[in-house]
Amino acid sequence: MWYLYEPHAKVYVRGKAGADAEFGLQLLVCESAEGLIIDSYLVPDRVASDSALLLPAIERMRAALGASVATTVVTDRGFASADNSAALKALGICDSTLPRSPEEMVAKLKDRAHRDLHRRRAQTEARIGVFKANFLGDHVPTKGLANQERYVAWATLSHNLWVLARLEQARVPLARTG
Repeated sequence: MWYLYEPHAKVYVRGKAGADAEFGLQLLVCESAEGLIIDSYLVPDRVASDSALLLPAIERMRAALGASVATTVVTDRGFASADNSAALKALGICDSTLPRSPEEMVAKLKDRAHRDLHRRRAQTEARIGVFKANFLGDHVPTKGLANQERYVAWATLSHNLWVLARLEQARVPLARTG
């Protein structure tokens, strides 16, 4: 059999404006408050709802970086679910997922702390755009899931080195000469 695409790629409909259907793999990106990508995960076997990806991401991050990681979770409405909220509470994680209900969302955003967290989360959308445009490119130029995962890992490392250099540059003022 001939494939014109990777056999593990999926076609999925997300309901986004301008994209009736998308083709490829889902990529979940989790970042720290400093802008470092602390989890990037290609979803290999299915098209998953965002809400189904949240708790496994927290488990991956905590397994790799320790239990003190992900003490606050800030997401858009796609990650919200009653089960996720209950699990986050049981884990002692501050839940700042935006509720799907418009009324509940308005009520939650009346809290200044949640409003501030979501103002910061807005930068995540830009971070994903920078990551895709400057580090991943418009497509992953490798064949096979293992190679694509490695490519994403290298892109994540490159991105994080770039962020760390910028953080250090902002922290240490340049020495003046003369």
